Amino acid sequence: MNQTISLDLDSTLLQITHQLFPQALLRAVDDDSSRLRPLLEIHRARLARQDHRAYDWQELTHQAAAPAYRQVLLEHQVELRAEGAEVSPILSTLKAGGYTLFVATNGYEVFQRMVLELAGLTDYFDDLICPDTIGVAKPDPAFWQRVPRDSWHVGDSAVCDVYGARSAGLQAAWLNISRTTFSEAFTHEAPGFGLGDAELQNPHAVLEQLTALPSMLHSC
Repeated sequence: MNQTISLDLDSTLLQITHQLFPQALLRAVDDDSSRLRPLLEIHRARLARQDHRAYDWQELTHQAAAPAYRQVLLEHQVELRAEGAEVSPILSTLKAGGYTLFVATNGYEVFQRMVLELAGLTDYFDDLICPDTIGVAKPDPAFWQRVPRDSWHVGDSAVCDVYGARSAGLQAAWLNISRTTFSEAFTHEAPGFGLGDAELQNPHAVLEQLTALPSMLHSC
């Protein structure tokens, strides 16, 4: 068995993060026009360089939101550090067991690196896989192109993490934060991805909490 594990970030490694980006986005585009100055400065600088990305407003909006997101993260650093401290022993155990660890997230790199840094988790991971750097998002099987086949992926989404990882040839462990059945979780998520029940793929393992991951791997 390959000694590589990819882990989802939001709602898997850390629970607080899914609440924070909406706060930052609202702060970045509120009625105060000064919030948009960084976006316009990047736009004008790219125009001056004849850089076609001057008109990539989606990417520019992400960049403009980054300072606000960092400020929101700093305001919640105590909670992030506390959650990071809870996860650290698990990651330490895995690293001591010889595992190579990847973060595999649908969040953009500029934001997720901040999260890992402020949670004190950066040094545990050998790679950070994000849609903006890999070119596709979960559950597209190509998302895991840098992860060796037969590795494990761990995440809370029945579709993005389990269906996607299994489609890519990985072993999938589902973190059941919803305290429901996998079938119910898949049925709830699948319509948004155009998937039907016939395409349901069960996880190889179900975790009720992340602390069970090392023992689950040991028993496989």
